[in-house]
Amino acid sequence: EIAAFFDRATQTSAWTYLAILGCGFVIGSIFRRFVWACRLDTKIRHLRLKHGWFYVLQGRDANNPRQLFSYADVLTRLPDRDGAQTRLFRGLVVDFEISATGKIDSIILKNAVRGKGRGNDFKWIEIPSSRLLLMGSTIHSINVTYIAVDASGQPQDRWSSFRSWWRSFWWEEP
Repeated sequence: EIAAFFDRATQTSAWTYLAILGCGFVIGSIFRRFVWACRLDTKIRHLRLKHGWFYVLQGRDANNPRQLFSYADVLTRLPDRDGAQTRLFRGLVVDFEISATGKIDSIILKNAVRGKGRGNDFKWIEIPSSRLLLMGSTIHSINVTYIAVDASGQPQDRWSSFRSWWRSFWWEEP
């Protein structure tokens, strides 16, 4: 009987199906944006929308402010002329790629510097480039430091908090 109904009402069934798909898409998009803007994904692990590395490297944590910079100290295994097997790089994290297995494929640093020397002889040497690309296979460890953009220490009023939430809702900003 159900098959006969769908046979008679093919066009109505198709439009109903498309309407359900459209409504599901809209409701799902609104819910995803709401979770992101309210930062529920930082409090409830099952609501995470991105890979775990995103939360670490971009500083998306419930205790961190929305606007911050992530600086990484990346220790790599790269033999050089001096015989050293590791090199230390520091820079602003601007992008990264994650492999299908969940490992970092690459990380891109801006304003990168390289550490040279040990102990009292240690110094940072500028790397003359716009971006430094480090391949994931060479990365030994990463230390991330978060620096808040608005370091004034002044609490936000309700209007600016709402504007920040609203901007995050529409543009999916951190």
